[in-house]
Amino acid sequence: MLLPELSAGISRALAGLTESNVTHSLDEICAALKKAEVRPEMALGLRSRLDELVRLESRGDFTATRLAISQGLFHELCKVFHAGIPAFAPEKGKISVILFVGLKGSGKEGIAIKYGEYYKVRGFSPALVCAGRFTAGVLHESRRCAEKAGIPFHGSDPDCLKVAHAGLTRFKGDSDLIVVDVPARHEQEADLFDEMLQIAENIKPDLLVFTMDGAIVFSESELCDCKECLNTNYYQGGSDDERDSSICCGSCAYIPTCSHRGVVEALLF
Repeated sequence: MLLPELSAGISRALAGLTESNVTHSLDEICAALKKAEVRPEMALGLRSRLDELVRLESRGDFTATRLAISQGLFHELCKVFHAGIPAFAPEKGKISVILFVGLKGSGKEGIAIKYGEYYKVRGFSPALVCAGRFTAGVLHESRRCAEKAGIPFHGSDPDCLKVAHAGLTRFKGDSDLIVVDVPARHEQEADLFDEMLQIAENIKPDLLVFTMDGAIVFSESELCDCKECLNTNYYQGGSDDERDSSICCGSCAYIPTCSHRGVVEALLF
């Protein structure tokens, strides 16, 4: 889902809303959702529920109609972006291990550091472990970004399990949030899943985050397949490059860089 384009499309539809073109404006909202790669059945369902809301709430009053559409749209989009499950919440002073995995090009390295930064400013003591055969450039950039953010860093050994265990041993006395970042070496999901499961079984993370480019996962069923394979409920959709950021809708639980309500408020307001 391309958020700037979706925001612009919805804003145009709401700005052009008049008493005589309610149906056309709802069609424009639905078209904007489809263009932003929201599943067609989800967009049509939202359109149908807005129709029903207008019928029940308008009572022939255009002001009431406009309010019903804006409030109904906000509520429906909140449901789209919300996973329906509680987000993982680490506790200060209690060690939490977060494992980040993902295919090449998912922006995982940058997101892992942002995750640590998010909790650092909230009083946690995060640390970053880069476990595995990262390229020299990626490893150097991760180290540089971690140091810039004031996050302790451990990495360089090509053996994923060895460096992960060494990093956990090193940081367990000083950090209460240990982010383990596994290199995005794989281009095929099956190879990635095999390695993820092996690492997860060995280090027993409190949370496994599968990072993906939302543009490559279109259907909710694909996300459910990932969930079943990984035995996890938590996914982060999107690229680290804000110009090409994407979010998968359907079964996602987002890392709390912002709330689902915050995403919708940014879209509409």
